[in-house]
Amino acid sequence: AAQDEELAAQRETVNGQDEDLSGLNRTVASQDEALAELKDTMTTQEGNLTTLKDIVKFQSENLAEMEETVTTQDATLEGLNETVTAQEGDLTAVKLVMTTQDGDLAGLKDTLSTLVSKV
Repeated sequence: AAQDEELAAQRETVNGQDEDLSGLNRTVASQDEALAELKDTMTTQEGNLTTLKDIVKFQSENLAEMEETVTTQDATLEGLNETVTAQEGDLTAVKLVMTTQDGDLAGLKDTLSTLVSKV
């Protein structure tokens, strides 16, 4: 009878251990699912990171092209400024010639008036 009781106690212990093992198996299975989801998330994030790297590379190339365009435009603007400055100088020279011609014309009018009055 004592052996029966001991055997029954051992069976209870084994049954308890079986339940514990079943619980552990469920925990492991749940953790496996969570790990699989984390792996999927990580794969997605790696894809997103690659996409972001591609975008940054593309934007860097565009920025480099824009910088070249701005440099070219700066040089063109500088050339236009030099042309305008030269044209302003030419205009000043033309104004001086016109002022001189106005004086010459006034002198000719005076001479003509003098000649007309003598006639």
